[in-house]
Amino acid sequence: MWRRLFPEGAALQSRLLVVLLPLVMAPLLIVGWIAGEQVRHTATTHAFGAVRQLLHDTREELRVRFATASANVELFAGSPLLKEYLTTPDEETRYGILQLPLLNLFASYTRAYPDYYELRVLLPDGTEEVRFAAGGLANQDKQEGRSSWFQHFQVHPGGPFLELIRNPDNGELAFLAARKVFARSASQDPTEPESWRGGVAITWRPGFLIDKIHATRIGERGF
Repeated sequence: MWRRLFPEGAALQSRLLVVLLPLVMAPLLIVGWIAGEQVRHTATTHAFGAVRQLLHDTREELRVRFATASANVELFAGSPLLKEYLTTPDEETRYGILQLPLLNLFASYTRAYPDYYELRVLLPDGTEEVRFAAGGLANQDKQEGRSSWFQHFQVHPGGPFLELIRNPDNGELAFLAARKVFARSASQDPTEPESWRGGVAITWRPGFLIDKIHATRIGERGF
C-alpha cells in the first residue's frame, strides 16, 4: 500500500539499503576479522610459549642427567677397585677375585639409577672386559672397536665423553657416558705417569624424554 502510494519512496528505500548495508556490515566484518586474528594470535603465542617452556625444562633435565652420569663415570674411573682390576696381569686373580666385587658395584648403581641398564669396562682396543646388564639383556657384540662412538672415544682428550648411540644389543637409541681410566700397576715406579688402561661406560635409556612428550599438552587440542 505504502509503495503504491509513494513509489519514489520505495525506490529510495531500496537505494538506501544498498548503500547503507555495506557501510554497516563492513565495520562488523572488520571487527570480527580483527577479533578472530587476535584470538588466533593469542592462541599461537600461548602455544609457542608452552613449546619454549618445554624445551627449557627438557634442556635443564638433560643437563642434570648428563652431569650426574658424568660424575658417575668419573667416580668409576677413579675407583681403586677398577684400577686394580685393569692393572692385574694374573687372570685368576682378576676374574676369580676382583671381577665379582666390580659387578656388584655396577649392580648397585643400576638400583640407584633405574635408567642405567648397561655398565661396562672396555679395553683400549674396544673389547668388553666386564659387562653388567640389568634385566639380562643379551650381548650381541663384545667388540666396540668398530663402532663410531668408540673411535671418537679413543681420540677423546680426557674427561667424560657423552654420546647418543644406537645400542646394538637391542637396536634402541640410548645415551652413553664414558671415561678413560688411567692407572699404573703396583710393580711400577710411583713416579711414573699413569697410562691408559681402558674405559668405563654407562648406557641409559632416554625414557624420560618419551614420558615428557606423552604427558605434555600444547594448545587447546594438545599434541
